[in-house]
Amino acid sequence: MPVGRYVYRMPHTVPESETVRTAAQLMERESVGCVVLVEDGRPVGMLTDRDIALRILGHKLDPSVVSVGELARRPPIVVSAQASLAEAVRVMRLQRVRWLLVVDPVGKLMGVLCVDDVLRAHSSEVAQLGEALRTQLSGPAAREPEHPR
Repeated sequence: MPVGRYVYRMPHTVPESETVRTAAQLMERESVGCVVLVEDGRPVGMLTDRDIALRILGHKLDPSVVSVGELARRPPIVVSAQASLAEAVRVMRLQRVRWLLVVDPVGKLMGVLCVDDVLRAHSSEVAQLGEALRTQLSGPAAREPEHPR
């Protein structure tokens, strides 16, 4: 199934000039882990909560002075909405990221896919398989055969 079917949310976008402090406050207020820089509807950068922790706090930078544009990952890691979920997971693993931006065929931002979304999709499939197995095992064919006396 195409990864676009698993996109549950549109990421919050911020201008490059926004301070990291303001972006972090937006992330906290909206309970999200990343913000995206966009130009003409196309993602050009992404800033995550991990980036803030490691690159601002880790280097003792002032988040009210550093702009999102200075800190954002460029180019962001994207995946086509037509890619398979397995391909998206492969990209996450190879790039060592928890977030992928999902784009349409012309590169416009469609949404964000995070590890949580992948786990939710797989756990739902596993639960359905478990239910199918339970139903099969509890049906008439699953009963003990009667022995003739």
